This record gives sequence, structure tokens and C-alpha cells, in this order.
Amino acid sequence: MQTSLMPVGKKALIIAVISLLCPFFGGFRPVMTDQEWLNWGNRMLNESYDATAEPK
Repeated sequence: MQTSLMPVGKKALIIAVISLLCPFFGGFRPVMTDQEWLNWGNRMLNESYDATAEPK
């Protein structure tokens, strides 16, 4: 039987650090610019807002 070079706790710590850092660096890349977010938000509001339901 082969023995591990690192204790189990150290392996768990390394796996935890890697699994926490990967989404942090990969998930916060700016995919859309500010102008694109503004256009998207305005389009969603225009599509979801119904002015005929409001009393005048």
C-alpha cells in the first residue's frame, strides 16, 4: 500500500483554497460593458412595464 506524502488536512486545505479561488477569479470578469448593461436593463424594463394597467 502506498502512503500519502501530505496529511489529509493539508490536502483538504489546498482543495478548499483552490475551489474558492477559481470561481472568484473566473466569475468576476467583465463580460458586458457598462453601456451594454444599461441597454439590457432599459430593454428589460421596456418589455416588462405595461402603462395601460395604471390609472390616469
